[in-house]
Amino acid sequence: MLERLSVNDRLTTLYNYSYFVDRLREEIKRAERHRYPLSLIMLDIDHFKEFNDTFGHLKGNLFLTKLAKSIKQQVREIDTVARYGGEEFAVLLPSAGDEAIKVAERIRKVVEEMEFEGDALQPKVKKTISAGLATYPSDATDDTDLVVKADEALYWAKESGRNKVCVYSRDIRSQDTEFSS
Repeated sequence: MLERLSVNDRLTTLYNYSYFVDRLREEIKRAERHRYPLSLIMLDIDHFKEFNDTFGHLKGNLFLTKLAKSIKQQVREIDTVARYGGEEFAVLLPSAGDEAIKVAERIRKVVEEMEFEGDALQPKVKKTISAGLATYPSDATDDTDLVVKADEALYWAKESGRNKVCVYSRDIRSQDTEFSS
């Protein structure tokens, strides 16, 4: 019980930031040793502060809980899903390769279609997420660099319109940010 409390976020039951950092370091070592890619998706809820301000923190917490469950349902059992910060989540995908972008886009689409509880005036609320994706070793040299690159891609997804997945590249600011399946 104590171990679970020390590695899981109380609200969402996902892994917490501390566990994510430890797991990321382990997965980088494993990817290096076995020579397979490790992808990281950083997700952020678009305009979450507005939602909290409009509907209150209790509804915001319900939103986060529902979102966390939905993200978890879109990944494999070997993947690691963590609450990275307030409304930011991280997903580690060992050996996912080209499938990583499909996973990120699947999560984005599922969230876009979800309805969240609002209030009497607006009982059902639609929200979106933005995501950034980077992969070790093609994009990053180590665990810290992988987070920086995924975060940069996330930043670009938000800057270029939100509700999209951006994949890290050295010329990210000039790429077409629409995902095509």
